[in-house]
Amino acid sequence: MKKISEKLLISASILLSGLVSLNTHAAGTSAGSTITNTATVTYSVASSQHTKSDSIDLTVDEVINLDVTTTGQTDVTANETNAVVAYQVTNLGNGSEAYSLNNTLSGDFTPGNVTVYYEPYDAAGNTFDGTETQYTAGSAINFSEDQSYVVYIVSDIPASPTNGQSATITLDVISQTVGASTASIGDILNGQGTGGTDAVVAINQGRDSDNSAYNVNQVSVDIDKTISGVTAMVGGQAVNGQYIPGATVTYLITVTVTGGTADNLSIIDTVPTDMTYVANSIEKDDNTASFTAVADTAYDSNNRTISVPFGNKADGTYRVQFNATIN
Repeated sequence: MKKISEKLLISASILLSGLVSLNTHAAGTSAGSTITNTATVTYSVASSQHTKSDSIDLTVDEVINLDVTTTGQTDVTANETNAVVAYQVTNLGNGSEAYSLNNTLSGDFTPGNVTVYYEPYDAAGNTFDGTETQYTAGSAINFSEDQSYVVYIVSDIPASPTNGQSATITLDVISQTVGASTASIGDILNGQGTGGTDAVVAINQGRDSDNSAYNVNQVSVDIDKTISGVTAMVGGQAVNGQYIPGATVTYLITVTVTGGTADNLSIIDTVPTDMTYVANSIEKDDNTASFTAVADTAYDSNNRTISVPFGNKADGTYRVQFNATIN
């Protein structure tokens, strides 16, 4: 699967800030452009200077090429509505081209109410909110050279899927130029390019596709970090609640798992550079409502990181606390 960036977090509204400009660009000079080349000869006869020239024109043919890239897979839950997967479609050819969209579903379950939307790609980020143009099956979208669109496939997840199941969504984008859908790379479509030029096929069958997926993940993991106490000694007197140099702060990290098992659960915290970790202060609560000591090997002084593994954990509350002193 081709990917652009980080994992996409989906709900009924989605921000595609992870989309980035492709490193590929249009195939050079625009189709239909005229390139003129002139040759000149100079000579003299009986001390008389002469110049003659001749020119020849060529018209640039069209290259049919495109790229389809998914932004990544999407975690969903049973009965979720308006789950979204997204793709970036770019015309890499040097001429305007019309493309149709087709999507196919496969996998452990079948999403319902599948609807396709599209809008021009925006380098600043694309946000799906349902106001985009809804695609009509069998129709064509016109791309200018080097133009990109974002295509959203929006579906409802049925009640039947369980954790770990997935549904694959394949977006296939197909050139509508006559003959392209049966052409091989390098084939020439006479007179089918922009402005009546020939079209040279640079991608097999004038199409490209990519796969995304809805992955069922009923597990919810939430994290909350608080300060449960702060104490300092001032002139031999204990002062509580004041963040002053020398004060010892107790940090508490609480992780709550619901809906299933979170595999390889680990709680990690980095001690700020203007604080000093208090040796032998790490404790953990493994869903027992009480703390037990954790060996100081859980603290890496090189990167100032505390890491406490819990393993595979079902529904419950898992906590880590430690102390650090304000420098």
